[in-house]
Amino acid sequence: MVFASIFVSPQVFWLSGLLSLMIPLILLINSFLLFYTISRRSMLLLYPLLVCLAGLLFLSRTITFHQTDTQDETLKVLSYNVRVFNVYSHLNTDFIQSKNTIDWILSREDDIKCFQEFYVHPGHKIFNTIKSINQKNPHYHFEPSFTNKDGAQFGMAIFSKYPIIHRGSLRATESSNSLNNILFADIVRNQDTVRIYNVHLESMSIDEQQLANSNPQTISRNLRQLMSQLKHGFIHRAAQIDNLCGHLDRSPYPVILAGDLNDMPYSYSYQKLKKYLYSSFENGGKGFGFTFNGKLFFLRIDNQFYSDGITLGNFQTHRKVTHTDHFPISAEYFLE
Repeated sequence: MVFASIFVSPQVFWLSGLLSLMIPLILLINSFLLFYTISRRSMLLLYPLLVCLAGLLFLSRTITFHQTDTQDETLKVLSYNVRVFNVYSHLNTDFIQSKNTIDWILSREDDIKCFQEFYVHPGHKIFNTIKSINQKNPHYHFEPSFTNKDGAQFGMAIFSKYPIIHRGSLRATESSNSLNNILFADIVRNQDTVRIYNVHLESMSIDEQQLANSNPQTISRNLRQLMSQLKHGFIHRAAQIDNLCGHLDRSPYPVILAGDLNDMPYSYSYQKLKKYLYSSFENGGKGFGFTFNGKLFFLRIDNQFYSDGITLGNFQTHRKVTHTDHFPISAEYFLE
């Protein structure tokens, strides 16, 4: 039942989202049970063996062992949740971290750069980010979710070295000031056209500090609040992913999708995307590929996918780049 939860939309049965979170734990427990029962030569090994065999479906989603192979003439795609470049004082008081993030991005030679939680303040010495990134990626699609009183804008962006012939968006949430959104851009490289999706789905809404600071007096209230937030996230992400998959299924061009899914590889969202696309991590990653830079370090919620008509060269999680609460991910593709 738990393994089957990835095929059930949380819009129909929201607890399927919660059940899917239990998959790694169930696999871990049954792996230990399998080794234990084998060592004891017990006939009880049959049950954990069957569970582990069924769980092989999730092995490539969890860990991979591909070698990095950088090649020429590939389409290089970067995806990065930049957390508004740490512009808020509680994230960064001296903007050194902000400058480090921007400098790292500018040092990259990626053909396509997809940013979630993007921030631009025209005329600002540090945060005039569109102008800075345009030096290497002159074509862009930026859609602000809201603008503050100082004229700074928050949203999502796709930057490209190559011309964009068509662009658009699928609103990921009904909230007008949310940083969650889905952008797409049709990009022409030589004689080839590829559609790029930049995705930021509904947040998991997990407050790490709240969980860490729970005590016997607050744990019950915090758990109720957490369950309510998780339910909200499961249902909204399911609706967003269904909308997205319907759109990409009608794409006239091969597709590369990048972004922050805010969902685990054992989720309905991930499973639904795999009906249409191939996972770049599964086919080219190395190790566990965790992408969240925080207390919940075991989360891999940032992904890239690609469709038929495209071949993966390699995939990399940049775990040494610790400027924000997400690690950047990059991949290289061949357009067939």
